[in-house]
Amino acid sequence: MGGGVKNAFICMAYLGTSDIRTRLYHRLKEVGFHLPIVVDETAVVAESAQIGEGSYIGRNAVVNGDAQVGKMCIINNGAVLEHDCVLGDFSHLSVGAVACGVVKIGEETFVGANATILQCLTVGNKVKVGAGAIVLGDVPDYCTACGVWKNLK
Repeated sequence: MGGGVKNAFICMAYLGTSDIRTRLYHRLKEVGFHLPIVVDETAVVAESAQIGEGSYIGRNAVVNGDAQVGKMCIINNGAVLEHDCVLGDFSHLSVGAVACGVVKIGEETFVGANATILQCLTVGNKVKVGAGAIVLGDVPDYCTACGVWKNLK
């Protein structure tokens, strides 16, 4: 890449799958672009939090201590990623969603508006958590969790 534009940002929300965003990210990286982290000035991000390349943190969102946000994640307006949580690459925490402490959310996972994931749980890869869901148990890969989710093993 020449001396021109070196930064790019993908402004695309979750469209039922993260495949398009993932492909765009890899293509931009192949041609040499850097994808900056974008954090709204009203968001609160702890100094000990780690934020991956190309991620977006929206208005009034909170990313607390020792949280880890993967690359190309969206933490939308008013969402909360509590202490020691992990949000996998290409995942989306929608408006008002809350991941309580020590939650692990896999890659390419979508958490709907106002959903709550209780502490110390694992939500797998390519999962869809419905709007307003209350997650009380681990969610396996490729699953959809709606309403009150209890994984009864």
